[in-house]
Amino acid sequence: MLYDVTRKPDKEVVPEELLKSEYLKKAVKEIHSASFEKMCNTLDLALDKLKPSASSNLVWTKFGALCGYNSNEPCRDINHLWEKGVDVFGDSKVLMKFMGTLLMWRISLRPETWLMYRQETDNIDPDTGKTIWVCNYWVDSSFTPVEEEKPNLENLMAKFNGKRFH
Repeated sequence: MLYDVTRKPDKEVVPEELLKSEYLKKAVKEIHSASFEKMCNTLDLALDKLKPSASSNLVWTKFGALCGYNSNEPCRDINHLWEKGVDVFGDSKVLMKFMGTLLMWRISLRPETWLMYRQETDNIDPDTGKTIWVCNYWVDSSFTPVEEEKPNLENLMAKFNGKRFH
């Protein structure tokens, strides 16, 4: 189970909704099913191996830590993951969006309670001029989602400085 805690209220990330994303739909269509399954297994095994560190009880990751140059996973598995992604999406920012969506989907299927926080980087996308964001993930078994506050007359009046509209 995965919750996006970037903004309130917390939002559960639904695996079936992620499967409808343009990135995952294209990957499922264009990558051989055995290769796609291997990609998913690579991520699942890497997630299974995440443990608290000597200095922290926090189980934490992001795609770069899990599948980047310093990954603890077998090089052949990480290379396969990237090669299949490049075959479909090219060596582009779309590839990075696919990889991020793939990881988000695999985490959303897990039994542990995972939290995701989207964070701005100092990098700017040269095509759009927009700030590039990354997602950080961590396990929190004591997490309780913040529910959306239901609007009521008192809250609405406070929001509009007690003005009444007729």
